[in-house]
Amino acid sequence: MKRTTRVSIVLILCLVCSGLIPTVSVRAYDVSKRDYIIVLGTDVLKQSTGLKLFMDYKSINFDVSVISMADIAKQFTTVAEAVERLRQYLDTKTQPISPYVLLVGTMEELPMVRFYSDLNQPSYDAMTDACLLYDQPLSFFDGNGNGKPGEYVEYPTTKLVQKFVIGRLPTDSTAVLDTYFPLLIKAEKGYDSNPSLSGMVACAVESLISYRYNADIEGELVKKALSSVSWTTLYEKEGAYISTVPASPLNATNFSSNWNQGLDIVFTSAHDGRMRLVFNDKNNDGNCGSDEEQWFCFWGRLADLTDLTSTTFFGYLNGCHTFIDGTWSKVYYPYLENLLEGKLLNFVGYASVISVIQDNSSLGNVFTSIGSGCSIGDAVATAQSIAKKNLSWWSIAIAGDPSARMNNKTSTIVPISSFTSARPGSPIGLSWNKTDPVWTYHVQVSNSPNFTNLVKLDIAYTNSYQITSLPIGNYYWRVQGVYDNGAGNWSETKSFEVYEPLSLAVNFLPTQVSDPEAVVSGSTTGSRVLVNGQEQIVTSGKFSTVITLSLGRNTIKVVALDDHGHSTTKELVITYQTLKTEMVLELTIGVPTIWIDGKALPLDAAPSITNSRTLVPLRAIFEAVGGDVGWDPSTRQIAIVSRGQKLILTIGKNTASLNGKIVSIDSDPRVVPTITNGRTLLPLRFVAEAFSFQVDWNATARSIVLTYGGGS
Repeated sequence: MKRTTRVSIVLILCLVCSGLIPTVSVRAYDVSKRDYIIVLGTDVLKQSTGLKLFMDYKSINFDVSVISMADIAKQFTTVAEAVERLRQYLDTKTQPISPYVLLVGTMEELPMVRFYSDLNQPSYDAMTDACLLYDQPLSFFDGNGNGKPGEYVEYPTTKLVQKFVIGRLPTDSTAVLDTYFPLLIKAEKGYDSNPSLSGMVACAVESLISYRYNADIEGELVKKALSSVSWTTLYEKEGAYISTVPASPLNATNFSSNWNQGLDIVFTSAHDGRMRLVFNDKNNDGNCGSDEEQWFCFWGRLADLTDLTSTTFFGYLNGCHTFIDGTWSKVYYPYLENLLEGKLLNFVGYASVISVIQDNSSLGNVFTSIGSGCSIGDAVATAQSIAKKNLSWWSIAIAGDPSARMNNKTSTIVPISSFTSARPGSPIGLSWNKTDPVWTYHVQVSNSPNFTNLVKLDIAYTNSYQITSLPIGNYYWRVQGVYDNGAGNWSETKSFEVYEPLSLAVNFLPTQVSDPEAVVSGSTTGSRVLVNGQEQIVTSGKFSTVITLSLGRNTIKVVALDDHGHSTTKELVITYQTLKTEMVLELTIGVPTIWIDGKALPLDAAPSITNSRTLVPLRAIFEAVGGDVGWDPSTRQIAIVSRGQKLILTIGKNTASLNGKIVSIDSDPRVVPTITNGRTLLPLRFVAEAFSFQVDWNATARSIVLTYGGGS
């Protein structure tokens, strides 16, 4: 989109005085608003008519608040340092999403913090808003522990989370604000219709004696990230190190000429964002020293160029000292003059020397996010959050309105996940794909497909939402993205059901049987029943079937289902064992095997001798001969039921309960049930004789023979 007409100051003043700048609301009445905090360096700025226009315009889409540093000082009377006062005030204003903050005032009134790159010998420093941006307290930035911030902290000692999106207007002049804000409002409104954009990339050769680098790498990255923009390309074409990319030569004449034709975006990458370095190999030695280099300024102060008569909305100035000089404190660089005179309405620049080489992918992410509809501030914050080295971003600053956008996309339909059913009282999780530049979401849940009766209307700050529970019934849900300039379209509608759990009752079966067939029967509210995977006939809610048991332990799984795919499951455990009138069991110390009537079965652990008594793992033995062994971890008790007898033993205790009567396990009080290597071992002779087994010991073979002769 070309912007070649110079806006008249007279016209601006007419608009200001007549109140003709429209503020037509584009928001739905129920759309939540993001915070926009304006901090003034002096109370005098409250009188600016331009500021009042800006507040009125931003109040359409944001919850705008204005406060001066004098007002903040009254709230934080015990805090001496201005930056700390401001930080503490902003900490009271945090939202789940980062609020926009516009700092209006000089660097004396609203100072940045000076950071040194080297704690011992600060060879250079950086001015940064890091203390205001991030979630760490001021002490985090105090590397030398002197009580004042100002030293870099090695990254990544702690992940920094950005809490605010900050822009600056470094002026204390109401006249400047009265000129700047109407220009800014007019420009921002011009992007509401998603216009085509025109831009210029201007990239120089950046070279030192031992390091030569063509900045056209950044230029091509920016053009690729915003491929829909109509770009004018200016690259270095003089000297020994020129760009091989097709482009017009980079010089002051071409730069100002293209600017005056009307631009939306300007990207520069050069020393201080404006200096070309041209090398000429005069002695033909294949290397260019400092005596063979020339510096040229291709833009900066207006006096350096032909008159720049066109207003540009956004500039990204890639280079050192493009915002404010960090070596000579409080000296404004020429780009701020362009900002305050309305030639460059918003820009991103470096507050001082770049102390860490920037990750190029982060640079591309800024422009990709802007193209998707993110604000300038959010685009920088997003790129910063995924940058490999956060320190490279500490010296980046935003001049102008951090909420300014060049593409007001608000129609994205958010795909949502399918969620089918839940039980009453169960949490219900809804989720959807996150879409930029959405900053929050509206979630609606209704029991009618046209959403006339809402059961849930809420806000989610991430791409998920959880409902504690809902009554039984059918429900419909949808989600709507909320952007800085209003709500987008609703997503497709999805449905889910909260259903009453199926009832399933299985009639009593004994845990031990001597019959190989068992009748499994019961009732259900379901339409189908599976018994061990086999379909059964359900008549009037009842079912019955006969299953054949295997010798030993059997698990029977009963599943009830309905026509909607819901299910309820119950499991039964039955031990089938033929009761022999006679049997012989044999064990050997140290061998994890038991022989039952000559048939070998494995044991969990080998029999052992402790305190002259044999201890064995009896679960496998009793389950094999038709018994049931249970364990209660709360009481540390073992219950053995077999052939009409019930024996209860306690780990570490020398007494037991046999059919309800307390009996002594052994005359030696050290003989007790124990747990060894995770296995429960019981005194063999006591337990065996309790169940009418005869116990014989073969000292030579170190074996035990248990003979059952038909007790009760």
